[in-house]
Amino acid sequence: MSIDQIISIVCNIFTAVGTVGAVVVALWFGFLGYKDKQPKLSVFATIGVLYPDNQQYLMLYCVNVGYQSILVTNFAFKPKKSKAVRILINPTLELKNSSINPTPSTIGYSENIQQHFDLKYIEDENFKKFICKYKWFAKIQLKRWRVIARTNLKEFEGKLSEPLVEQILNTHFKN
Repeated sequence: MSIDQIISIVCNIFTAVGTVGAVVVALWFGFLGYKDKQPKLSVFATIGVLYPDNQQYLMLYCVNVGYQSILVTNFAFKPKKSKAVRILINPTLELKNSSINPTPSTIGYSENIQQHFDLKYIEDENFKKFICKYKWFAKIQLKRWRVIARTNLKEFEGKLSEPLVEQILNTHFKN
């Protein structure tokens, strides 16, 4: 084998490796660009205090963390991960002048919706029928619950905060 042939083989190997690398990098950047265009919402439910009355309320937050504007139609709770059951929130329990944006509302990048509801919502019998009758099991069950923000595109899920889980347990298990 001559030196010219060895140099030719080495050059062909580097060319092949460079071509494969360029294809991988192009596919990676294409995937990242596609991922950035996907709608994303961060959804959260907790117990909070509103001033000046200093009372506790059920608070639902929804923040658009994607670059696409999204129409949020309403909030609901999803008690079981596998089932299509949704517990809708009665809009009459929403506090007057408590929402930054009432639903339905379109939110853009980094905008949010905050809604505050009376705690009577979690005392409702319809709410209670989804909770197990044993407190220890109900606590495990509630940690798997999700709060849902329903939109024009799809449903986005978020977790219930620990104070909200404790408030629900204290409401339904008095002992």
